[in-house]
Amino acid sequence: MTLILFIYFFLLGLIVGSFLNVVILRHNTGKTLGGRSSCMSCKTQLTWKELVPVFSFLLQKGRCKTCKTKLNWQYPLVEFATGVLFATNFLFWIKNATSAYELLVGIGLTTCLISTLIIIYVYDVRHKIIPDQFSFTAWGISLLYVALLSTNLKGAILHIIAGLSFYIVVWLIWKISKGRMIGLGDAKLLLSIGTILGFVYGLSSIFISVWIAMIYVIHILLKHNLSRNNKHITMKTEIPFGPFLILGFLIVYFTHIDVTSINLLFENFS
Repeated sequence: MTLILFIYFFLLGLIVGSFLNVVILRHNTGKTLGGRSSCMSCKTQLTWKELVPVFSFLLQKGRCKTCKTKLNWQYPLVEFATGVLFATNFLFWIKNATSAYELLVGIGLTTCLISTLIIIYVYDVRHKIIPDQFSFTAWGISLLYVALLSTNLKGAILHIIAGLSFYIVVWLIWKISKGRMIGLGDAKLLLSIGTILGFVYGLSSIFISVWIAMIYVIHILLKHNLSRNNKHITMKTEIPFGPFLILGFLIVYFTHIDVTSINLLFENFS
């Protein structure tokens, strides 16, 4: 049964990922989420055979069936990533849930949160901005998560305070640096990350995010500045931090790793 449900959530993720691509590509363009999808080059409406997540892209060798224009790799990557995360999230709750209520509510809320974070991740990569609609949707889901799944009121309040604390700190950095060091969208994203993970694990996710970002920046600097390409990457080059925050969140959410060792400190004093 577990294997069947694992496959179910993976396939569900593929389908949801296809919809997330629509949201990402149509947001703030004046287009609605309804209506048939079409090729962005030749405008030909796509048939159902061209809309099967991942498989249509592979069978068509990454090209439009009509005009043969190369399709963006975003389509299969978002669909596959959503499938993997949905399936992994299912296994996480099967292992950690203590009741049927916690299992159903936990999976339901976190799949919605993961979907929203995928939208934020890709949209921030594409446009270097996190729309308020998405960041506040993620926070709303996080507040519901805490309200419905916390075992006590004190714990729920501390998680909410953690989210607000991270937001205030990053907001101050944004304000003092006039947006040069970090974006305000990142501060809003931390509302949901802090609310879900709490102070200790939230801080751990931020550390991991910074480390991943540093590795990425070093890689990009070496790749561009050591090449013959005249377009160099400098310290003034804008690099979205939201995707790194989301990667850090997912790593800590699934593993509960505490890279700060703050939990050990609390245990020693308890």
